[in-house]
Amino acid sequence: MTKKTYKNIYILGAHKLATSYFQVLKNSDLVYENLSLVKNPTQFLLDYVKANPSQDPQNIFIPDHTAKHVMLSIFLERAKELCHNKKVELSPFEADFHPPFLYKSDGNALWAISHATWTCPPDCDEPEICPHIQNKRDWNFFVSLKNLLEKKENENTLIFRYGCEPLYKQIAFLPLEKVVNDLKSFEEKSRHKNNLTVIVATHSHCHGIIGQFSAHL
Repeated sequence: MTKKTYKNIYILGAHKLATSYFQVLKNSDLVYENLSLVKNPTQFLLDYVKANPSQDPQNIFIPDHTAKHVMLSIFLERAKELCHNKKVELSPFEADFHPPFLYKSDGNALWAISHATWTCPPDCDEPEICPHIQNKRDWNFFVSLKNLLEKKENENTLIFRYGCEPLYKQIAFLPLEKVVNDLKSFEEKSRHKNNLTVIVATHSHCHGIIGQFSAHL
């Protein structure tokens, strides 16, 4: 079977975990043209989107797991640009959602969620059998978070959900094509609304982060 080929792989962050990912991929049998470390994820992704209106599906990125909420930051900064200094601010996220681990910050605008009440090793690739419980998982944020956020969506609330996909060993990725398309959708819908609520979630099977902001356009 022919191996999948990637054009550009961008690893967000310059911390220990990111540099570890870089070395793992550099020494892997993964097929790609370019591998890069990115120190300023938010600015990089905003610049990338503006410079690449037509997208190559072979371009992917690896999220910065140590950053507060990279995907939310991208939409938040883009909203500020579109608003021309009008009011854009984090706003409380409210939901009847109670995963085993839940940590709320920034006035409830950011929710860190997990089905693990223990400390997972950073190199866990979330196999079918959970290494901690030694059994199959009975949870999946790809299902539960999708169902939760679908209930939130309406004409004044935009939802952008990013489910990380397995790439190599413990490393997961997101397609840049989806980010470009989502930002285009956000920009298009923001032209026709004075007030918007934007919810952005990034997750794997076991862990996730949700963020919300309001924009008065």
